[in-house]
Amino acid sequence: MNKALCVGINYPGTPFELAGCVNDANDMAEFLGKRGYGVYSLLDDQATRSNMLVQIKSLVTELRAGDTGVLLYSGHGSWIPDRGGD
Repeated sequence: MNKALCVGINYPGTPFELAGCVNDANDMAEFLGKRGYGVYSLLDDQATRSNMLVQIKSLVTELRAGDTGVLLYSGHGSWIPDRGGD
């Protein structure tokens, strides 16, 4: 089985609003769905930290040897210092 999680966050109504992230997630979901992937999407307000962690865990734990998993995230990122040297 092939599964995917597509996350797109435009941050609507904020000073950091983006224009194409939800489109990216929807386009990739359509692309993967046509290729037989089971796709779950989280868009804008659905893409809370809690929901993302639940869905990432679900994606990872449901995959078996030989399966393919895809995680797409389209939105803002940030930098975090590497304090552990890994």
